[in-house]
Amino acid sequence: DATPDPDGAIEEGARHPELRLAFTVPWIGSHFPAWFPYFLVSCERSAYLVDWLIFHEDAALPEGDQLPSNVIFHNLGKDGLGLLFGMKIAQALNMTASMSKLVNLFRVAFKEFSYIVTEYKPTHGAVFEDYLKGYSHWSYTDIDVIVGDLPLYISKEELTLYDIVTYHFGDVYRLYLRGQFASHRNVPQLARLWTACHHLGEGLVHELEMKHAIVKKLAAQGKSGRTRFISAEGCYSHVVAAQPSLRLKFSAKAFADWAEHKEYYVVDGAVRKCEAPREVWRGADSARAAAGFDDADEAPCDPFAPRISRHSAALPEVERPAGEAIPIAIHSNCSRWVEERYRVCANISEDLAESGLNVLRTDGTWRAQRFDRLEPHGSLEGAFLHLQRWKARYSRLEYGGDSMPRLRGRRLFKLTSKALTPIDMRYDDALGANLSTFRADAAARRPSVADVSQMSDEEWDELQRQRHAATRRPPPPPPPPSLFSKDVTEMTDDEWEQLMARRRAARTIQFAGMIVPDARATS
Repeated sequence: DATPDPDGAIEEGARHPELRLAFTVPWIGSHFPAWFPYFLVSCERSAYLVDWLIFHEDAALPEGDQLPSNVIFHNLGKDGLGLLFGMKIAQALNMTASMSKLVNLFRVAFKEFSYIVTEYKPTHGAVFEDYLKGYSHWSYTDIDVIVGDLPLYISKEELTLYDIVTYHFGDVYRLYLRGQFASHRNVPQLARLWTACHHLGEGLVHELEMKHAIVKKLAAQGKSGRTRFISAEGCYSHVVAAQPSLRLKFSAKAFADWAEHKEYYVVDGAVRKCEAPREVWRGADSARAAAGFDDADEAPCDPFAPRISRHSAALPEVERPAGEAIPIAIHSNCSRWVEERYRVCANISEDLAESGLNVLRTDGTWRAQRFDRLEPHGSLEGAFLHLQRWKARYSRLEYGGDSMPRLRGRRLFKLTSKALTPIDMRYDDALGANLSTFRADAAARRPSVADVSQMSDEEWDELQRQRHAATRRPPPPPPPPSLFSKDVTEMTDDEWEQLMARRRAARTIQFAGMIVPDARATS
């Protein structure tokens, strides 16, 4: 149980005494994406309140020291996800006579067009119910997110006064449950809401058969392509909105990379950005300004300020109502990627939504509520960052490469559209960053001999180049190109000596247990 200290804060390593949220992630594939270690380190700060349950089929797991205690992997084995989805959904729909058929349809579907697994997010409360025992709440999510300090953002009020809470990106005029965060109370009636969607309920077998038929038809024509996909954000959100007794909250607490901000910062589990959209933290320049140097810019972006507050069993709300809640009307003129019959939209302009609004429904009436939020000094903070666009670039990078260095225990890093970069700087929750310990990116990425067992090929090559530059004389200049066209039997003694010198410069030498290339970089 959590043990509060005198000011109500919680001891490190404690768990909330009453409430706990489980995020569910079915993963299909033999490997996790390149940025996965960054995702994992961002999860650890939320261990007080949140677990991630990741279900996979013999996927290669990261190294043991990269796994936070609140990220739990369940290996279901070959075709295990298809088996579990088929069985549990058949049971929830009272279709046990069709269980075998559903299992086979899901197995093939997840193997042939695995991207449709996200279509079944609303079913997670039923599919994973055996793993959700002991949790007060559950939510589907993805791993294309960088997680913030969730115990500061998920309030006790949200978990106790509402049935479903979702976090949006400032576009609350679209009233749909977001795929990254939609917290449900862990009760049977909420875990079965999805059965009212025809393609998930009584029409499920037909829908899966249609998906298979589309792929087969394309293959018969010698073509490849995607099968039919129905967004989980459509029908399910409509079903939830159509239940007037459900208490709902759509809260503006999340960041997305499609905004104008160029950089985001993870500060020991907190996700932050500069206040001005095009502003960035300028490293040493920002450090000088924060330290009071006269030649530095005033009021710099400082994403490394102290915490807003420590974790507390009270889970206080970081957003405070500003004024009275205003009744709003609902229409269907938004979210054009969703079928019109499933659209749920608020009569709120985009500009008004971006100015800071939450939408609530507690007694069958929809209301919009302005709010003020607690923010760290010098930056803005969010519950998580959705990598909606940047993940395409990240998926082409290599963990351990120049654009995505290994973390090696570092818990501060920045994200741009092109790279993830660890930041070497000490950070304290109460004091913020110790700017005197900041090292620039090049120094932060410089590998050390102690790390050789974990180095990528690029890092090992860089270490060899550094050693060579420090210990070897410059190599002799290369011989003229005409020398290489000569027959060795016709060379003069001077030409032969030039060729030998060239060969010696290209050889490797053994030095202090390291293989160091002799002038390879200058050839």
